[in-house]
Amino acid sequence: MTSHMRKWKIFIAISLCLFLSVKSISANRVASEHKNSDNTSLHSKDTIDDNLDEKGYAKGQVLLHLSFPYINSFHVTPPNKHSITNTGLIGYSIGLDYCYQANQYVSISFSEISDLSSPIYFTPVLDEYEIIGSDYLISLTNNHHIRKLSLGYGFFFAQEYWEIVNHNYTIDGSGREPIKEVYNVIGLVFTSYFRPIDVFRVGIIYRPSFYRFNIDPAIKYEHSISIDFAWKIPLRKKLTAANKMKI
Repeated sequence: MTSHMRKWKIFIAISLCLFLSVKSISANRVASEHKNSDNTSLHSKDTIDDNLDEKGYAKGQVLLHLSFPYINSFHVTPPNKHSITNTGLIGYSIGLDYCYQANQYVSISFSEISDLSSPIYFTPVLDEYEIIGSDYLISLTNNHHIRKLSLGYGFFFAQEYWEIVNHNYTIDGSGREPIKEVYNVIGLVFTSYFRPIDVFRVGIIYRPSFYRFNIDPAIKYEHSISIDFAWKIPLRKKLTAANKMKI
């Protein structure tokens, strides 16, 4: 079992616990807001956002961003290799969002994606297989919210890897020798999310990169495209009705 597998399994266990707690957190918030509404009279213009079935957050709000970039498409050129294009499954991301003004927020996150063929994260049944992956050590984006749609743009620093895994490889045996190429890149990130219900989002992430460290050639276009399923969990319960924003 590789270190990536151990990290992802631990993260998935933690993520499931967080996801199961979202409903109870939301229920407590609704009850709290209902209780406060009994004691406070608000003008109709202060509550219009509630009537639109939008989730409102105050300026200065901090949210936990937890997501699963489940479908990932790669176009990469590992060192001393031809360009490789492949699409696979499984990834995770965790980060924080900070609302700095109405309908705008910044996000910082760490994520890891791969092109595994298994729909759930377990070691593929094949004895020999290739894997492409990216560890986005930091992604920083500025984001704009327009009704139920949010658009973001920014940059990332990542560690790309291409690996041949052969569990049955021996020096005099058949099959390809296990190998792993790892290199660092910087690039841009563009996001688009749609919020169908409450704290849940579904979106597309496009990450083009153009510069690779300590590799010849250093200037090389690569990219990943992910379909992401995200949850945003407010870390502060109290919201200001007169200064709401939606993300």
